[in-house]
Amino acid sequence: MRIIIIIAAFILSATTLMAQPTGLNIVFIGNSITYGACSENPKTDAPPIKVGELLRTHADMGNVDIRNVGVSGATTVDWLPTTNKYFKKAIDAADNFGNKDAQLLFVITLGTNDSAIEGPNGAPLSNEQYETNLITIIDTLLARYDKAYVIVNEPIWYSPNTHNSGARYHVEGQRRLYTYRNSVERVVLSHYRAHDKKRVLLGDTQGWDIFKDNATTYFVPENGRAGVFYLHPNKAGIARLARLWEAPIYNLWRYLTPTKYTLKSGATLMVYRATQEKVDKALVICPGGGYRFLASEHEGTQPAHWLSENGLTTAVLLYHMPQGNSQVPLNDAREALQFMRDHANEWGGYTKVGIMGSSAGGHLASTAATHLTTDAPDFHILLYPVITMDMANTHKGSRINLLGENPTDEQVAAFSNQLRVTPQTSRAFIFFSTNDGLVPPINAMSYAEALIKNGVSATIHAYPVGGHGWGFSDGFYYKKEWQSEMLRWLSSF
Repeated sequence: MRIIIIIAAFILSATTLMAQPTGLNIVFIGNSITYGACSENPKTDAPPIKVGELLRTHADMGNVDIRNVGVSGATTVDWLPTTNKYFKKAIDAADNFGNKDAQLLFVITLGTNDSAIEGPNGAPLSNEQYETNLITIIDTLLARYDKAYVIVNEPIWYSPNTHNSGARYHVEGQRRLYTYRNSVERVVLSHYRAHDKKRVLLGDTQGWDIFKDNATTYFVPENGRAGVFYLHPNKAGIARLARLWEAPIYNLWRYLTPTKYTLKSGATLMVYRATQEKVDKALVICPGGGYRFLASEHEGTQPAHWLSENGLTTAVLLYHMPQGNSQVPLNDAREALQFMRDHANEWGGYTKVGIMGSSAGGHLASTAATHLTTDAPDFHILLYPVITMDMANTHKGSRINLLGENPTDEQVAAFSNQLRVTPQTSRAFIFFSTNDGLVPPINAMSYAEALIKNGVSATIHAYPVGGHGWGFSDGFYYKKEWQSEMLRWLSSF
């Protein structure tokens, strides 16, 4: 059993809303490997084209449109927006997709020519300059397309005797190219994550080793000035590379577009698969809205996106409004929890299923935690929750919508969830603001007290300001703090 109380301060900024795309528009930026050099027909056989074919085999994919603007011999210097040598190709491609409602994605695979000893423009580039160029290219794309994502693939191996008519690579170049792999990871995982820009993602990291270990299988043998060398994938290599490039793209698509299921009750469950394959927890999210409507974005889909990115298979429950029938939303929650358990092996192998709710959604989550027995959640998370139905301390709109205008004393007691806690109630994490003027803080505090009295682990974060309904809003000063604390808590059991 533990109780943690954190006090801090408040500031205001803007909230960003997320919309679900209807398809995927992909621009591939790269060099001769992206272009499809040595393939029978780059227009039909290049790696980006094969990526598109693979993506279209998934039943949950919308329309996939591919633009391959890879250029043989290109370096990051050639792709810089300031030189405008090739960058306009990417802009023209992005601006001319037919489906303007599709998700725009740029896939960048550069570095092979940057690593050469001599020949390509700017080569050889230091790691610092290579990283700076990548950041410049990516920043310009993100600034122009504020909803676009960028995936950066690590370059693949080439043989140490590579020396063609246009460039000399050799051992020195290969060693430099190998260090670019770390550069790509620094750009994505350090630079952009440090600036909280999660629209830049790390793509393929396996290609180097796979192609190095299967050179004669996956490369076209080319006659060069230092003997037969391996630089460009053959048909089998293109197919293998396409699978490596396709996997992170499809993971991004699953992250952006939840799968919708209609439960037997008629409620909708929007499932966001975790971006990693193996997960140990799943979570059902119940948005608030006073049991009158659903605040499904900042208290539903936005945290679901974030949690799926951080290793949880997450589902947003669009539950029915009770209209005075208190069992209606509870039945939806029960079925959602069971549905998630039924699909555990399919959706990551998780062994624990929890429930999270905000405001009236927090009341529903705490109801599931205190009313259900065999179907009860394994843990629950409450944000500024409604808990009691006692008229003196409840949110009156939630009470009326859940229990009707004139509930009996028995009904009020039955859904005052601080009275329903037992030693078997699952562990809880509770967030609220002490200046909440809509749902009195006594709701969260009385529930925490009941948990503690029953020996149930309760972690509480109370903020002195912030009011009510902040959810995933950037306007809540402590957003990063509560996110960090919740992830730490989720990893503790």
